Amino acid sequence: MSGIFGFVIENCSDFDSSTPRRSVAILCAILIGGLFIFTPILNHILGISAVLSVPVVGIVYGIAAIKYRNVFTSFVVAIIVTSTFAANVPLVAQPVLDSIPGDIGPNLWLVYLPIVGAFLILFLTDISGFKETWDLESKLFAGFIAWTALGSLISSPPRPDVVIYFSLFLLFGLAAYQVVKYSILNDLIQSRSVVAILGITLVGHLSYGVFQFFFRGAARITQLGEPQITQTLAKFQFGLFGTYQLGTFVTGFAGMGFHLSALTVLLLGIPFAFYLTDEGPKSRIWLLVPVVGAFIVRVTGSDTARGAFLIVLTLTGMSIFYAFRNEWIRWIRNGIASSMKVVTVALVSVTIIFLPSSQSGATTQPSNTEGTTGGNPSTSTDGALSGSSPTPSSHGGSVESFSVPFFDLSNLMIRIEQYDLGLRLFIDNPITGIGGANFVYYFTKLVDPNRQVALHNIYLAVIVETGVIGFLFYYGSIGMILLQGMRTIPTAESSFDSTILIALIAGVIGILAYGMLGHAPLTKVTVFIPFWIVLATISGKSNINRNADHSLS
Repeated sequence: MSGIFGFVIENCSDFDSSTPRRSVAILCAILIGGLFIFTPILNHILGISAVLSVPVVGIVYGIAAIKYRNVFTSFVVAIIVTSTFAANVPLVAQPVLDSIPGDIGPNLWLVYLPIVGAFLILFLTDISGFKETWDLESKLFAGFIAWTALGSLISSPPRPDVVIYFSLFLLFGLAAYQVVKYSILNDLIQSRSVVAILGITLVGHLSYGVFQFFFRGAARITQLGEPQITQTLAKFQFGLFGTYQLGTFVTGFAGMGFHLSALTVLLLGIPFAFYLTDEGPKSRIWLLVPVVGAFIVRVTGSDTARGAFLIVLTLTGMSIFYAFRNEWIRWIRNGIASSMKVVTVALVSVTIIFLPSSQSGATTQPSNTEGTTGGNPSTSTDGALSGSSPTPSSHGGSVESFSVPFFDLSNLMIRIEQYDLGLRLFIDNPITGIGGANFVYYFTKLVDPNRQVALHNIYLAVIVETGVIGFLFYYGSIGMILLQGMRTIPTAESSFDSTILIALIAGVIGILAYGMLGHAPLTKVTVFIPFWIVLATISGKSNINRNADHSLS
């Protein structure tokens, strides 16, 4: 255990020089060690619930923060770490939460506590400085939230309350983004440290995911982010070790296997960046992470994440090679063994991603749904719909079955039906949309009353539910941040900064690719908030570099 804490402290020690060198690193070690080691041990050995052990970790963490007089930065570290934990206190009955898509219902998520704490400190100590960090990207994101909330009034959604819940969910994402960016811009925490904390947190989730895979049923820490309901998706032949089940029970503490896979995709480039720029034993530890990450992505059963993983791996490798093409020639000559390690890790990771399961090559299957008749939904007595809606159509037998080697397409048809309905809803409501997070209620009413699923495409979801204006607000913000980062890569202060920016941008693009067939980047707290923390790191580092260039000119 001392080795684990040493690894955490060593990688998280590059904080503001005005504080004791390792004070925040120690805080990082306390929080990560407490959540990933202390809490599971108490649960399994002594039977103490996470409901009791997590507050103990929080108390110890708070005492340490006060001792080192670093309370605000301790909140920032807590935001980064706890954003990956699906730990919550429901504020309403479970049936109410089940009727609301994703994690947007009335919950008190663990990450909300440090977000509120950080905002209180900023409000009391430096509200003017905080306002100065609001750039166009922040205003576009805020505009998207305001437009979404306004949609509860102007778009006559089936569930106006869900629109409000969704707006509040988005607001916490914006808050996390602003707090992390403010901290980087004011040198309260370095971008390198944010990236290190994210990377080490990923290591913790992956390690626990491996444990869950090999000892399924042994881990029952549901209050910390393990799901209470798991699903086996296929069987997986793991060499000489025998046949294993794969599915959503491999979660880390991210709430579901698919969320852990998305988190892995988002942060995949970080280990490569640290390995290529660090020296010593710790760099070799980072090199193991992509292989374990590929294994976890494979055994969660998320084919969407598998494709996104390959995209991030390819983008990271090609971008780093191009950005440092002159240095690579010298680096390969001086360290052929190191270069071969990187290539080997990449090849092994790709091989793991393509390992077959019992569902590999499965063809598209009819969804067996029965649409309701078009009629006039506004006359419905259950209040599920208001206004005119398109006539549904069933595509279960109209699309010829097909397959893709190594991938499972058995659930593709239900997505096609979602996209078909979504496009028709958009045509009817192009400006205001149908209401944030309200697609699920149209789908249940018009396509399949037995299924309540969010629209599995984050681009269609935004434009269908919030209209063209909402789409331009949200993706305009993301696009501007990515463009900032790309422009900064050639002029970054060091090769490490350039490499990290490449890794983070590749991860964001991977999540955007993941969102083509999934909804987690828009509705799941353990994907949505880390996604915006990564964007905050890109924006913060880009602004620092731009300000440095202006001061030199």
